[in-house]
Amino acid sequence: MADAYNNRGFAKYSMGLYEEAIKDYDKAIDIDPNYEKAKQNKEEALKKLSN
Repeated sequence: MADAYNNRGFAKYSMGLYEEAIKDYDKAIDIDPNYEKAKQNKEEALKKLSN
């Protein structure tokens, strides 16, 4: 299930929907706190928001 949220987050990230992507990455991390790829993806989305 964490994979599904991460993948949906990536799709939203790809469309420039960074805040929505972060919500999905957070959900993936809630499900699997050790999910490093979701953490990395969230960090990239946060960087985009800060630019």
